[in-house]
Amino acid sequence: METHGEKATLFHGVRGSLLLEGPVEFRRGWRKKKRHLFLLNDLLVVSNNVHKKKFKIKYIIPLSYLWICDYADLVGGDNRTASKSIFLCWPMENFVATF
Repeated sequence: METHGEKATLFHGVRGSLLLEGPVEFRRGWRKKKRHLFLLNDLLVVSNNVHKKKFKIKYIIPLSYLWICDYADLVGGDNRTASKSIFLCWPMENFVATF
């Protein structure tokens, strides 16, 4: 994950301060998908992995709609994957994100 402290116009007019961005693996059940997260000051943007320096946006989620839970608390134990994962939930979707 990379941190940023600059103002940027990203994703066709979405404006805000880019705070953090990096690759992540989304999991729902047994299905896994590689994604890229961009955390802005008021949005979480989820896209596919970079391909030829371009991203395809999958979700733009206002942070006021997003619920985040520590995945290790949900599954318990000392699972290594769980310690690097969080549970992301918003009104239309939910995923386990592993960094």
